Amino acid sequence: MAVLFATAVYAEDVLQVVPFKAQPGTTSDDACCFSIVMNNDAADIWAFQFDILLPEGMTLDNTGGLDPFELGDRCPYTIGRGGVKNWKHTIQYSFLDDGWCRVVVFTTDADRISGHSGEVLRAYYLTDAGMQEGVHPILVRNSVLTISGTSDMKPDDSSSYCIVGDVSLHGAVTDFSTLSGYVPSWVVGSLADELASAEEFSALDIRNVESIGATLALPNPNALCYVKHSSVAGNIATGNAVVCGEGYSCEGLRLYDSDYCFRSDYNVECLSASFNREFEAGLWSTVVLPFDVDEVQMNALAQNGVAVEKLASYDAASNTLSFEPVEKMQANMPYIIKCRDNMAPFADVVIESFASTIDAEGVSVNGISMTANYGNSVLNSDSENRYYVFDATNGEFVLVGKNCKVAPFRAYITIPAGKSNGKSMSVSHTGGNSTSVEENVATVSVSEDVYTTSGVKIDDVNGIDALEKGVYIIGNRKVYVK
Repeated sequence: MAVLFATAVYAEDVLQVVPFKAQPGTTSDDACCFSIVMNNDAADIWAFQFDILLPEGMTLDNTGGLDPFELGDRCPYTIGRGGVKNWKHTIQYSFLDDGWCRVVVFTTDADRISGHSGEVLRAYYLTDAGMQEGVHPILVRNSVLTISGTSDMKPDDSSSYCIVGDVSLHGAVTDFSTLSGYVPSWVVGSLADELASAEEFSALDIRNVESIGATLALPNPNALCYVKHSSVAGNIATGNAVVCGEGYSCEGLRLYDSDYCFRSDYNVECLSASFNREFEAGLWSTVVLPFDVDEVQMNALAQNGVAVEKLASYDAASNTLSFEPVEKMQANMPYIIKCRDNMAPFADVVIESFASTIDAEGVSVNGISMTANYGNSVLNSDSENRYYVFDATNGEFVLVGKNCKVAPFRAYITIPAGKSNGKSMSVSHTGGNSTSVEENVATVSVSEDVYTTSGVKIDDVNGIDALEKGVYIIGNRKVYVK
């Protein structure tokens, strides 16, 4: 699928730093600086001021009385004899008690700053040798953009970031929770560029941001985006599930089958889920989901020819895995599934929540384990453990050697190396196929629930004679009433 990143830039009046990368131990000799951009969409500006707060371990470089700020080319100037620029604006700055620095830029020759976007200042900085590596926020507050002596604009407080050290944003969860206020369009664009090649990226945390200046589409369509409220959620491109607020609520979970990994760090309230994986008719496969599928929905799937089973036991003598039918599916548990027809059985599921996947370890029986997988895991059998993945063609688990990649939403078998030497593990179905129709059932137990094939429960059933002719779901079996 085509992936768009930061798009649909909105009209914005704001002044903020362009994201940049830094290293601990930067000195004045390194002459490192970052760019400060001003957008003034609706008016020309005479002068401006703002307060800026750099992260702990980073300071403005005024070594030896040097001015840490330089005017950008948007500020008008003349070139005198010898090619020296004579600027028509002046910079003043002062350090405040709480670590902030106030910067004022004003005209000395009744000239406006040219243009409506782009760099207006460069700021030189120093970093401590022991500055912590990672993503650090840069905050701007109290911005005033002067239009005339009696008219000005006061942009919202905003934030940007710098990345200190050799830090990759390609981990499972990209934490930008230290950003706050408004995040300008160019900061959103830099963030999108950082994430563009992140194969294992699965969540973006911007839960303290009030608003953003561009629509953001995440490169992984399965990635969750944690936001503060619905107004921010409205600026996340369609296709990504958005988790709002401290209560972790989500309108709908959309999951795509491919190499797209998935991770949830919290139990999230949610009304519906969709997983677009289509299973091939008549072939077993492994599957794991981050949400429950209840008995009613499982019965409806069964009447459409879907069988789901869980690992029940392992016989070392015959090297056989036994699976048995289930009445419902639990979040983060591995199963095998077979569909009568080519279909995507989980394309539209009603749920109450989806679960944290961090501790999704799977199930263990008789010294072996079946492990749920949400990432692009790479398996390497060695002297300690042997790994088996499912071969749908042969209907068995086969031994892998080196560098075997397991796709998300699948499962694999792990067994200690000394417990099995076989190249494959056969599969038996101890409970039979739960999608078969039983035609000779004469009674209905009062303890068994009865459903129509569409999943509607029938109350007060006293016996088989009370049912009209047709197919019903009783317990975990189909029953045909003549």
